[in-house]
Amino acid sequence: MFDGCTSLASVTFEEGSQLEVIGLAAFRNCTSLTSITIPASVRKLPGSIGPLNGTFYGCTSLASVTFEGTISSSGFNANAFPAASMGDLRAKYLAEGGGIGTYTREPPALVWTKH
Repeated sequence: MFDGCTSLASVTFEEGSQLEVIGLAAFRNCTSLTSITIPASVRKLPGSIGPLNGTFYGCTSLASVTFEGTISSSGFNANAFPAASMGDLRAKYLAEGGGIGTYTREPPALVWTKH
C-alpha cells in the first residue's frame, strides 16, 4: 500500500470507512509517519512470524495512534507494531482499560500512554 513512502506524515481514513484489514507491511518504513487514525471497521492488523513485515514496521516517527474501534487479540498481530522498535502499544491496547482511544509516545521512547 504505502510501503517505504518516506514522505507520508499522517493517515486518516474516510469517515464511515468499511476497511476491515490494514494489510501486511502496508505502512512499513514510512519513516515520516507521525499519526494514524484506525477506523472502527478495522478488525485485523496483520504481522508475520518476524517483525520485518509488520504493518507499521520501521515507522520510527509514529507518535500518535487512534483506535476508533475494537480489535481482538487474535486480530492484532504482535508484530503489527513491533515491540522491539515501537514499544508496548499492542500490550497497552489489549490490557484492561485499553482499547478504543488515542495512544501517544515521544519517539524513540517505547512506552505508549492512552489518553
